[in-house]
Amino acid sequence: MNEDVTVATKASAVSIVYLEVCSCAIEEELYVEPGAGMSLSAESGKPYNELNFGSIPIRERKILSVVVVNASRETVSLRQEGPLDPGGAFSVLNPYQSILPGESHRVLLEFAPTGVWKFFEMLSIRTDRAKVRVALTGDGISPSVDVEPTELLESGLDFGSRRAGESTEKTFQVSNSSTFELRYDVRVNGTMRRNLGGHLPFYCVPASGVIAPEEKQDVKVIFAPDACAPLLEAQISVEVPNQTKGLVIRCSGRCWEKDAYLCGTDPGNELRTDEEEDPIMSSDEASVTGREETLQLTLQGPVCPGQSAEREVSVGCVSGGGGVDYTASELMEAESMAGWRVEHGSGSVSAGEEKKILFKFECPTEPVVGSMMYFGLGGWSEARVAVTLAEKQGTTRRVVIIAKIYTQPSSGAEEEGGGGGEEPAADAK
Repeated sequence: MNEDVTVATKASAVSIVYLEVCSCAIEEELYVEPGAGMSLSAESGKPYNELNFGSIPIRERKILSVVVVNASRETVSLRQEGPLDPGGAFSVLNPYQSILPGESHRVLLEFAPTGVWKFFEMLSIRTDRAKVRVALTGDGISPSVDVEPTELLESGLDFGSRRAGESTEKTFQVSNSSTFELRYDVRVNGTMRRNLGGHLPFYCVPASGVIAPEEKQDVKVIFAPDACAPLLEAQISVEVPNQTKGLVIRCSGRCWEKDAYLCGTDPGNELRTDEEEDPIMSSDEASVTGREETLQLTLQGPVCPGQSAEREVSVGCVSGGGGVDYTASELMEAESMAGWRVEHGSGSVSAGEEKKILFKFECPTEPVVGSMMYFGLGGWSEARVAVTLAEKQGTTRRVVIIAKIYTQPSSGAEEEGGGGGEEPAADAK
């Protein structure tokens, strides 16, 4: 009984204390509006807002904005708390200004990465009584673009031989393995002979474009010459901003007036019409219609008795032609005795095909009586070979090749260029 009384007495001694907590809430004076790339602190749970510029190629630039709102009942003046890194990737493009109550100010920010890494910087904008913090983030990346098939960077594009006024095309692909779209330009470089109309014989379609991430795009290279040239060359370069490797495709092509052509003679050798009667032309050859073209073929020299030199010329038929039969005339007896030989002087070539005619000179160990070396002098030895090109579509013409080489006695006493001749250039082939 006494225990019960005691328990009741203790229970009645417990008291309850009530506390009243009073606080006041003030309206936010400065805040940032949602926008492109913006992650607000209220959404992310971070003590700051975040503006993400994403991935940008190095030395490119991207501009985003932060809209700061004045939620107070007074006009406030904005200012920046501490400067951004002057050598960094982020910068403020416009000045801060005063904002009326309920109005806003748009701050323009630029991201221009200077390297391939992640960038982070804190921007603090404040008034006398409030402040907002915005973390600026972005990634600097390098573009990844290539040409397919990749072998073209080594082998190039050969358009073969075409008739003047005809065109042909080949295609390659530009691939973008980057995670962002890329703008590219295709440029035709290199010194080359222009068409009669002033345009380049090589051009590309399209000349520029935009490729989506992980996509490819076809580019056509068109060869459209309108003037004869034994060799036309160009370099096609694919250029994208800040690329780390060069993408260059070498292009070559040839242009001829007719289906049949002959090439491989001296560079810069102009075709010319020979109006006078050729003393070595037979009566059958004289009946061949069409103009006569004269080309020069200089073999590498000088050569001494017992030495030899050779050089090839090519007979071909343009792509799309009907084929060509060719025949080289026989050498005169004096030319053969001087050491000249012509091999593979006749045959047929199909459209797009070429065959070789070999000109060879073997300097006799015993000088030919009456030659310059017979008198101990150096001089030129020449041979004239007429090549008849008969197109299967009916046109026949004749090309005279003047093959020459400088010879000199084995004693070497004769000075180069002696005997009234001019020694051929070292690169003549």
